[in-house]
Formats: sequence, C-alpha cells, structure tokens
Amino acid sequence: NAYVDLGTWAGITPYVGAGVGLSSTAFKDYASTIVFFDGTQVPPVRYEDKRTNQLAFALMAGVGVALGHGATLDLGYRYLHLGEAATRLDSFNVGTKVKDIDAHEFRAGLRWQ
Repeated sequence: NAYVDLGTWAGITPYVGAGVGLSSTAFKDYASTIVFFDGTQVPPVRYEDKRTNQLAFALMAGVGVALGHGATLDLGYRYLHLGEAATRLDSFNVGTKVKDIDAHEFRAGLRWQ
C-alpha cells in the first residue's frame, strides 16, 4: 500500500492511497442439492475443495485530524477487491461461482508520532 498526503490546513490532512496484492479464496466442505422440475431430487453433491489465488487491490481515501501532543484522529474509507471464488465442476458439469468479492469499509483510528 502507498499513501499520499494532499497537504495540511488547520490541522486537517486529507490523503489518498492505493494498494495491490495477492488474494487467496477457497470453497471448502461445499455441497449442493439438485431438484428437477418434476420434483425428483438428486442426493447432495459434494464438491472437492478449491483454492484460487488472484490479484487483489485496494483504493483508500481519508483525513487525519490533529488532536495535539502527537495524536491524530484518522477517518478513512477503503474499497477492497479480492477477486472471485468458485467450486470445481460436479459430474453434471455444474459449479458455483461467486464473482466480485468486494468490501466497502469506513474506518476510524488513532495515530501517534
């Protein structure tokens, strides 16, 4: 991650940031049940565990508010993208995929200098 302060005015310092990394997502102990239109049901199908490694990134923005004596209140937002997760295909050539695993975070913290 890298952050850039945009200047300081009356003890308030806005900043932006970005980061890139590796995400590891997994489906474990996953099973599904198939029900046909006529109501017949196939016994639950268990999927083999699957782990996917992929590129992840984050975008951040926030503001630091000087409180005095070296303390700063940090109020920020982070958008985090972790990629997607998927099961392996079953004998019917069917699987499950979760696209766009994202997080929108509003965060608060204290910094000391």
